[in-house]
Amino acid sequence: MSGVAGRFGEFVGVTVAAIALGGCSGSAAEQPYMALVDIVQCRGEYEAECAYYYERNWLVFRQEALERHYISGYRLLRSEADSTGDFTLLLVTEFPDSATFAAVEDNFQPMMRELRPDGADLLNSVPRSDFVANSTNLHARPLEGTGQ
Repeated sequence: MSGVAGRFGEFVGVTVAAIALGGCSGSAAEQPYMALVDIVQCRGEYEAECAYYYERNWLVFRQEALERHYISGYRLLRSEADSTGDFTLLLVTEFPDSATFAAVEDNFQPMMRELRPDGADLLNSVPRSDFVANSTNLHARPLEGTGQ
């Protein structure tokens, strides 16, 4: 496995989703913490293009959003490849409360246009649709009583 695994971390089953959501300080009663979790299945033959895309786009947007206080954190995690070489990315964007979560589109769209006025930065001009086999997302918050 290339250096991509080291940069993305390791993803072991769905358990990581619960672990990833524990990163925000304060209790759920004080701050109704929210997270957006994107689960992206990537084609192994485009591993370099996939890593480049998420590092040069998703990650850059999250770093800027953190500086602008649009989000409270983010995590980019990667699974081990399966027998075909395909792998899964878990992209977690953390919000300190439901108000910042509700404003995600209003905050991110202008910022993304500002940072990437010509669209996504791609490696070898390979579009995302070539290296992403499937993607889904879910909204999550800590379980009540867990102190997260």
